[in-house]
Amino acid sequence: MGPKRKSSESSSKSKGKSLQSKVKGWLGFHLKMDKISLEFFQAFIAALNDHLVAINKGNVKNTNESLRVFGRKMAESLLISFSEKMKEHAGEFKGLKDTLPLVYKVFTGSTITNVWYDEDRKTIVFVDADCPFCTDITLSENLTGLKYCAFIGGIFEEVAKLQGFNEVICEEVSCKTWNDQACVYHLRLLE
Repeated sequence: MGPKRKSSESSSKSKGKSLQSKVKGWLGFHLKMDKISLEFFQAFIAALNDHLVAINKGNVKNTNESLRVFGRKMAESLLISFSEKMKEHAGEFKGLKDTLPLVYKVFTGSTITNVWYDEDRKTIVFVDADCPFCTDITLSENLTGLKYCAFIGGIFEEVAKLQGFNEVICEEVSCKTWNDQACVYHLRLLE
């Protein structure tokens, strides 16, 4: 059985983002992109998860990889017109911690709760305590370990690729569908 939506509860809003990031994210989201309804997108993600679980015959590891690849393809398709501009802004890998929250805002309408660069692990950590995709979703026991929001990691990977970082991986390491407090992604440079 696939993911099921729990009863709705409001969650806390993100805090601590710079005014500039908020303004850029707001402008990108409200002025630059056509929108679809959040309910439609949530239903689409739920159906996509169900479909990928079915075609992967319940293999959670393969489903997670399929979701990540889907996110990369989605970002590639939506961001192709921005790819040259994004390459112009390429800098150090850790600078993606400032770019990707804006991309997330444009794609989701939601704001990353927290982001930082872990120098020791050469990893950018993204936290979304208000994930619009998996809040109120319950996974059946046979889907333990399903990275319901792994497509977001694929989006982050594709944006990193468009900025010249070809060897990256982004893993969802925490998910609200696992009864965690937030969805957490680790983006690492493999080079």
